[in-house]
Amino acid sequence: MLPTINNFRVLARDRSGKDVFFRSSAIDRASVADAAIIINDLNIRTVVDFRTETENNFSSNEYLRENFSVSAIRIKQTSPTLEFEHKEITNVNASRHVYCLSLFQSKAALVYLKMLPFFQMLYMGFLYLVDKIFNTKYFNKNLMSMVGQFGIRMVYRTMALKSRSEICTVLKLINSGSKWPLLIMCSIGKDRTGMISALLQYIQGCSMEKIQEDYCISEVNLRRDIHIYRKAAIHYKVELEEFIQSPKDLILLFFEVVEEQSGSVEQWLNDGGFTFSEQQELRDKLESFS
Repeated sequence: MLPTINNFRVLARDRSGKDVFFRSSAIDRASVADAAIIINDLNIRTVVDFRTETENNFSSNEYLRENFSVSAIRIKQTSPTLEFEHKEITNVNASRHVYCLSLFQSKAALVYLKMLPFFQMLYMGFLYLVDKIFNTKYFNKNLMSMVGQFGIRMVYRTMALKSRSEICTVLKLINSGSKWPLLIMCSIGKDRTGMISALLQYIQGCSMEKIQEDYCISEVNLRRDIHIYRKAAIHYKVELEEFIQSPKDLILLFFEVVEEQSGSVEQWLNDGGFTFSEQQELRDKLESFS
């Protein structure tokens, strides 16, 4: 545990037994001491950030800002092959990189917009137009709070249904487009990070019981600093308990929706652009649990 980075832990090791994947909540709030551990002791070379643009506050941490360059990931195409590109945000001459790719893109947002009362839908549409005309961020600022009112279970179902391209892009980036050791993160390191972590563990050969066990650790970690998350829960319009809970059936729901679409996790990933051969390539790099 790092005192100023909650929900931080090792996710996976490579074939030599070296810790190569870590997961955590947002590291923006890291103290200089904890940031130094990330950089110097753990030698983390890559951070993948799943937050939306308005959630991201990485540049506020001077120590991290000086040691990591930041790029946004944009999906160029999903067919016939999944391709993405980097767009540089900060021009820092650093060997360490942060890649920003929100798992909550337009297809996922549209699911929630369709469920809104008519006047609230009009209001969100108005904010979207304002953002396009004036290059503001009002739509995204309201987006995550809009999502919260439908509950966490809906978030997991929607991610499995509508965010496959983004999820597969993350896995392609992890497999061949980034330097290890690597850390993945979102706001509290439980939901978006939890889904990607579960998929990585599945590829690694972990049993569903082990995947669920690791997922449940998040709730234990978050309860230690529950006071920190009261304000965030209010912002996202989610009950505090629902915000921090990580019951086994929640991550199982994600896998069930994945399998309902394609029959298996492997096929779902392949259909999304992270091919069978790429899955095997990543599996061969990681400590085996199969």
